[in-house]
Amino acid sequence: MKHYNYSEKAFLIQPFYTRYENGKPHTSIKSFAGEINNKGDEVFLKKNVVLIRLPTAKKKKMTLFTDELNIFTKLDIVISEKPVKIIQEPDIEIDGVGMKYDKKEGTIKLLSNVKVYYEKPQSN
Repeated sequence: MKHYNYSEKAFLIQPFYTRYENGKPHTSIKSFAGEINNKGDEVFLKKNVVLIRLPTAKKKKMTLFTDELNIFTKLDIVISEKPVKIIQEPDIEIDGVGMKYDKKEGTIKLLSNVKVYYEKPQSN
């Protein structure tokens, strides 16, 4: 990380971010580059961003791929204007352009060109 006093920004090289809930890792994000602005209220991740939400009792593991992810920490909102691919285990793949995740609402919205691939589990 590099910080320049004149810009009030911190520049990140290969950042890795982990969000904890109830003392346990819940979501991790990594990328090749990023920056922190506004005293940590805004985090911008760039180049090969991968977000992994670990499975819970109610939700399966989810992995999100994009080239840009903008995190607004105080608002609990994450957005991207770039193409996004979401893989939800076991067999759902979603592609789209632009995304908004609102933690307070618990929703992920893909904004355009959405395509979904779903493979129905085979019956035994």
